[in-house]
Amino acid sequence: MSLFIFICIIIFTVGACIGSFLNVVALRGLSGESVVFPNSKCPLCKEPIKWYDNIPILSYIILRGKCRNCKGKISIQYPIIEALTAILFLTIFLFFGFSLKTLLFWILICISEVICITDIKEHVALSVHLWILIFVSLITSFVLYGFKSYLFILLGGLCGFLVMEILYGKILYFISQIPLKINHFITSKFNKKETGKPEETNSEAVASMENTESQNNEEEIDEYEYAEKYKRASGSADTYIAVAMGLLLGWFFVIFAILFAFIAYAIIFVLPMYIKNLFCMKKYKLLTLLLGVIGLFVLLKCSNFGLIHLNPIINSILFYTTIIGSLCYLYIMLSNKSCRDLNFTVPMGPALLISMFIIMFLGNPIANVIIKSFVY
Repeated sequence: MSLFIFICIIIFTVGACIGSFLNVVALRGLSGESVVFPNSKCPLCKEPIKWYDNIPILSYIILRGKCRNCKGKISIQYPIIEALTAILFLTIFLFFGFSLKTLLFWILICISEVICITDIKEHVALSVHLWILIFVSLITSFVLYGFKSYLFILLGGLCGFLVMEILYGKILYFISQIPLKINHFITSKFNKKETGKPEETNSEAVASMENTESQNNEEEIDEYEYAEKYKRASGSADTYIAVAMGLLLGWFFVIFAILFAFIAYAIIFVLPMYIKNLFCMKKYKLLTLLLGVIGLFVLLKCSNFGLIHLNPIINSILFYTTIIGSLCYLYIMLSNKSCRDLNFTVPMGPALLISMFIIMFLGNPIANVIIKSFVY
């Protein structure tokens, strides 16, 4: 066995062990427990886990995902984080070798994984983790670009802050309110037809609907009150992440990183969940129309990228058919009460962090794809 292969095995093993510790940091951070004491225990029976049952990845496979004591099922999150951390540690080492860059990227990976775990499980990102992410991103930027580039680095952080606050904090909040306002308008029209009562004024209808929603959605009232109070689409944790992205990527690439994150977020998380919910609700006509619009859009973009060759006239027909289909879908959806009330939340933080690392290593190709995607 060569020395290089031996070193790779050691790094993979160390990465898996650190991944096991990251699970502890994230979960105990949420519960408020110490990350040092007590020793690891089964989340179900609370029995301390023996050292030979706590070997990263292997113990989960040997025990078949069950606690040795109570036979309760152990979350697959543990081996996934352990294996992912091991693979990422090894990948960074293969990129940079033994260097300060390797160490800093390892730290960035660790803190990013902790934020992803807490955000996915509880939609929470702890302040201490976010500040560590920003601090390590700043140090990494100075190592990558040099201290003379401090204006470029700080401008990137400021750009990340402004883009996220303006786009996510204001524009998306405004956009998210449009269906709600249309919902109120349509509902008021329907109520007028059904009851024969005079139509309420727009402000009265909005207030009435908001009161009804607040009574019917008591479990979600905190999220809605926060959005209404601060006029934001979501919390401020994503802005902290965007600042770290800007410090690390610079002002130009942070814009593409955030756009890429939103696109990936919509395609990978939001769209599949929405399609699944439509299917479960047996809204087959609406689901067929949505899939048809998506298919037309994909066909149009394949033509734009040169993957398929279509006549310019057919290309124009595809474009306008996609627009008309989208408008029809929105009208049908907003006219259907059960679809208007369809609601689910997916954390944005993991998409931003994944995008940060992808743009870090594949920035130019991704930027070209995004630019071409928005050009008809």
